[in-house]
Amino acid sequence: MTAHDYAKIASIVGEDKIDALREAGVEIAEKPTKPTMGLLGRWAKHEEYGDVLAIKDKAVNGSVGISYLDANFDGDVAFRTVPVSELSFPEETTRPEDVPAGEAWLVNAGAHKNVTALKDSDGDWVMSLPNFLKWFQDSDVTLIAPLAPARPTKPETVGTEEEYMALPAGSIVAGKDDHPFTKSTGVWTGPAAGRSSSEMAGKTRRILRWGWGE
Repeated sequence: MTAHDYAKIASIVGEDKIDALREAGVEIAEKPTKPTMGLLGRWAKHEEYGDVLAIKDKAVNGSVGISYLDANFDGDVAFRTVPVSELSFPEETTRPEDVPAGEAWLVNAGAHKNVTALKDSDGDWVMSLPNFLKWFQDSDVTLIAPLAPARPTKPETVGTEEEYMALPAGSIVAGKDDHPFTKSTGVWTGPAAGRSSSEMAGKTRRILRWGWGE
């Protein structure tokens, strides 16, 4: 996972929950360290000021000078000193367009928050909603965290009724160029009505998540 993933997860559950998530088996990157030198001329994002440009090469007491276009004053250039910790640099994030086909992520897309979406072979994001599928482009998607594949000690794919039945609730599976299915109380939820394990059988799908990530 990337530093972006840490920030997103921390913003959802709070930094005080990160250790507990790691103990539960969720793979989360270490808290990113911010650069303290070589800052001059580097672009970054600031939650309040938007796109900003560092105008000092080194951080002093953890802060650095920035310039940005101030929308409150007809787009005049404004100058301010902010903590480096408040800046997000491009290399800290994974962009939706960088995600390879076949990977499933927890995303925000349009009005849908914290939902599972799969990157398809056409480069679009497909989301499984009750009774239909919905596609999004990279520009519509904000990545939160990738859904880790099954651990090596567990099966990577399922195909038989018994294998589908053996997966615990919370598991997510998807076939090649196919939408994901999530297991809940013995029923697999996909783009249409829920399916039983016997109805899922006969097609091999990759396990994107085992249970709730344990």
